[in-house]
Amino acid sequence: MPPVFAPTTRPTGTHPYPQEHPMNTPCRFQTSSWLLTAVFCAGLLVQGCTAGWKGDASVGGGADTTAPVVTPPANLTVATVDASGTPATDATIATFLAGAAATDNVTPSGSLTLTNDAPATFPMGSTTVTFTATDGAGNTGSATATVTASDSTAPVVTPPANITVAAVDASGTPATDATIAAFLAGAAATDNVTPGVSLTLTNDAPATFPVGSTTVTFTATDGAGNTGSATATVTVTVVSVVSAIVAGDVHTVALKSDGTLWSWGDNTFGQLGDGTVNNSTTPVQVAISGANAIAAGLSHTVALKSDGTLWSWGDNTFGQLGDGTVNNSATPVQVAISGVSAIEVGEGHTVALKSDGTLWSWGDNTVGQLGDGTFTSSATPVQVPISGVSTIAAGGNHTVALKSDGTLWSWGANWYGQLGDGTFTNSATPVQVVAISGVSAIAVGDDGHNLALKSDGTLWSWGRNWAGQLGDGTITDSATPVQIAISGVSAFAAGTGHTVALKSDGTLWSWGFNASGQLGDGTFTDRATPVQIVINGVGAIATGGEHTVVLKSDGTLWSWGANASGQLGDGTSNNISATPVQVAPW
Repeated sequence: MPPVFAPTTRPTGTHPYPQEHPMNTPCRFQTSSWLLTAVFCAGLLVQGCTAGWKGDASVGGGADTTAPVVTPPANLTVATVDASGTPATDATIATFLAGAAATDNVTPSGSLTLTNDAPATFPMGSTTVTFTATDGAGNTGSATATVTASDSTAPVVTPPANITVAAVDASGTPATDATIAAFLAGAAATDNVTPGVSLTLTNDAPATFPVGSTTVTFTATDGAGNTGSATATVTVTVVSVVSAIVAGDVHTVALKSDGTLWSWGDNTFGQLGDGTVNNSTTPVQVAISGANAIAAGLSHTVALKSDGTLWSWGDNTFGQLGDGTVNNSATPVQVAISGVSAIEVGEGHTVALKSDGTLWSWGDNTVGQLGDGTFTSSATPVQVPISGVSTIAAGGNHTVALKSDGTLWSWGANWYGQLGDGTFTNSATPVQVVAISGVSAIAVGDDGHNLALKSDGTLWSWGRNWAGQLGDGTITDSATPVQIAISGVSAFAAGTGHTVALKSDGTLWSWGFNASGQLGDGTFTDRATPVQIVINGVGAIATGGEHTVVLKSDGTLWSWGANASGQLGDGTSNNISATPVQVAPW
């Protein structure tokens, strides 16, 4: 009988057994469960029948019906590369696709084909890949694995540049401020996957930015929930603005809202308070802080600090600095007095009203301007025998006090009738100004003329009038009050021979001496009645010897008149201006 070959599996295709057998002679194959006989090899080599074998159908035949077995790779999660997803050529995905394997029960692996249905690009989300193996008999087997493309990259936030803004009020600056609003809108964000339209960009800005620095965090969130953030800073500063101005004979002083003092002009006696005796045509800082009230005389300056202490500097010939000496000082020295609520300065004397209602004075007293009943100058404060005072004003050599009952009292020199008592006699003690009552505000010029605003809105004047500074249309001195032909006055100031008044309609008017253009009307002609100055937006006024300074509502300072020592503050000197020029900003 033919030789028996006992394969362990049913042969399909090439004979796997290396026994020799004559070509076209019967042979049989036997397994533990079946027997094939009458098999003829079409050709037999050492390594088996190359043309395969054929079995007799009557004994079961030999067709291969067993599918290959596919082993898929492990499921994979990758990061998306861009908005379209991740390409199949990505190294991680390529390794995943190459990681599938297949085996077959008969056919050697070289006869198997293994394919997959992977897309060219894996979109964001999960994609199932089917791996299919096909053997030589056409049997197929498959298995699946999943590629999940996820966005794990945070958006990139580009914050705006840091900004600094001015405080609107004590609470700071609201986020609706134009500059801050532009800052908040200036942040941007980008994402590597999610289209920009899917990004949300938020910030933690407060409704109001307080004074100081506030850090704002800008946060971007993409469609996958990834967040990125960046910060920027808003710094709110208290912008110091000029809050008050005064003018001495040839120097000017400005108080800023931060309590600093600035001065310019003549500095012969150190009245600028910057530690030098050099004139300045632009503002220089006084060596003092915390000031809340100021006054300027012929050549000295006084400042009241918020702690209630009083300081002075400049000329001290008569002890007007109040420090107990007669030594000039180019820096502030403290006056030995406390509880001061208001101050005024004359040519060579100083007056202070205390919060307890008492009035004190020091300095030159040659004509009784201290009001203490003597003619002895004093380098320290002496009390004036008067009570009920609400407002004070000091001129060249006399003093005026407004009492709470609306009456006016004055003392000192009376050469031109400036005491207003109907005489021309000096007085070392207070005398009442006659023929006037209901006064609400006062001002005194260094030359010896006075102004009083009554509660009915009328303006009155008395004293010296050689250049028409009383404004009554004459150049005759008056020892009693005369009415000025002007109404609606809200503020006024008296210089050395000229007067300036601000009306409630915002217009500015002046009269009197005008040799240096101090009236500001563009001429050098004296005026005995009010003339209008071409300027608007004025909020405060001050008059010096022959110059005028105004503070406008926009915070700018303007001046006109004499400028021999730089008192106009515009950076020039030795010239005059009959029209307003701006004080150099600082």
